[in-house]
Amino acid sequence: MKYADAKKLLGTQVRAWTSMNGQYVGELVELFGSPWRGKVRITGVLQPAAVEYARGSRQRRGMRPGDEIEVGGTNVTPIDVPGTSYLEALIEDMNRIAKLIPNAGPKDEGHLTWTVQQRQQQIDEERRRGG
Repeated sequence: MKYADAKKLLGTQVRAWTSMNGQYVGELVELFGSPWRGKVRITGVLQPAAVEYARGSRQRRGMRPGDEIEVGGTNVTPIDVPGTSYLEALIEDMNRIAKLIPNAGPKDEGHLTWTVQQRQQQIDEERRRGG
């Protein structure tokens, strides 16, 4: 998206996409830099941070509503869906992955099962935090 088009989105709801740290809905509050970047105040979660096999039990934490995130201009797009809480996004993602396990082959089944276990740990942690 061009800077002039992004400027029209200031104060509106956008999607802020990151490759590993999640996808969020929020208000575009600032534009800066060249190439331009945007600061988004998160109002909802579309996808929680990725589960990384190489990181073991030290998974990415992701962002919560109220946090601000900076993303590259190509990762900001208009959107009209509200998103959810981080806890709800974790639960939805865990359920989506769990549904894949019965039809997975032996190699994928082990990885998917591990991913579901990691998501469950994140859900438990988020509940302890009051999320």
